[in-house]
Amino acid sequence: MPNINTLWRTYQNLIISAAILLFCAIGFITAVFPAVEKIQSLLSDTQQLTDDTKALTAKLTVLNALDESSLRQQLSAVISAVPTDKSLPTVFSTIEGLAAQSGVSVVSVDIEGDTALATASAAKQTPEEKMLGTRTIPFSATIEGTLDAIQHFIALAPQVRRLLRIRTFAITFPSDAKPVRISLEMDAFYQPSPTSLGKTGAAIVTLSDAEQSVISKVSQLPQVSGADMSLPPPLMGQMKPNPFAP
Repeated sequence: MPNINTLWRTYQNLIISAAILLFCAIGFITAVFPAVEKIQSLLSDTQQLTDDTKALTAKLTVLNALDESSLRQQLSAVISAVPTDKSLPTVFSTIEGLAAQSGVSVVSVDIEGDTALATASAAKQTPEEKMLGTRTIPFSATIEGTLDAIQHFIALAPQVRRLLRIRTFAITFPSDAKPVRISLEMDAFYQPSPTSLGKTGAAIVTLSDAEQSVISKVSQLPQVSGADMSLPPPLMGQMKPNPFAP
């Protein structure tokens, strides 16, 4: 049998060539493959940025077509009806305004439960609130006056700008000439502003005709609270008219 020296002399060039090829293959695997993966990652990121730019451009087109003044008026009307916080002063002032218009006297107004907004319990919605799409402030009010005045109060309560609803009421007819007294279980509404702008690719949904009609009806409701409901601060800082312009 040929010895190792004979095999080496016979296949020396082949072995050296194979070793060089093996070294090149290892170098290709350790150097070229990561570069290919990096290029693929960059291409994927570039495609994502392209898609985000298209989505933002489409949003900008929609926003440019909107009338900011009209939107601010609509937002102001909606917030005066359903504030972004509990706005308890407007609850009291609305009850007082209703009493003044209907001719009744307010005996008491009691807010039920925790009145703090920034609590864990306040962050949770009840099943009824989820169904309504807004949060509620339960409270009770006791008023007294003539029967006609009380009927006027009950009829007027759901028709004012600061939206209220009457859940239950209990009426007391005195035996003497004292005024009629009624205790009402009521709800006021509020809805916190969103805390995020949503995903970049999410389209801007414009108001439907039905929603425009609801806002128009809310705007026409009388405002008896006398409180000035300020608009919430913007979620973003001031931007250029066209963020994609040079």
